[in-house]
Amino acid sequence: MLLEVHAPWCEACAAVHDAVTELAVQWRDERRLRVGSIDVSRNDLPRSLAVQSLPALLFFRADRKPDAPPIDLSHLRSTAEMSSAVLQHASTQLSRPLNPAELGRLLELLPALQTHAQQLLEENDRLRDEVMALRAKLP
Repeated sequence: MLLEVHAPWCEACAAVHDAVTELAVQWRDERRLRVGSIDVSRNDLPRSLAVQSLPALLFFRADRKPDAPPIDLSHLRSTAEMSSAVLQHASTQLSRPLNPAELGRLLELLPALQTHAQQLLEENDRLRDEVMALRAKLP
């Protein structure tokens, strides 16, 4: 579980909150990962979490011992960094989710790649014909 600890008066929390929200959307289909958020202005936070500043990002491995502290990922700011950290620290093998924007960009490349592949096939046919013609001239 990735837990975002924030407060409405924390200006730095807003950007991190957007990245965490995006991460939650990207990972929504992965049942082994949960992304949560806690507003410390409305909820008490256990002292055992030892949160010293906001925003805080805490990662709880599934195999974590009850008295072990969570992994502090508070230094991360981007969705990509957070995803990489989740993959690195997860106690089970997770697969990076598809990024819809990246998938869209790749799909836009397909027609150009198809054209290029067709040109390569045609060039291959032409070269094969040349080689066969040269072999036919050999004694």
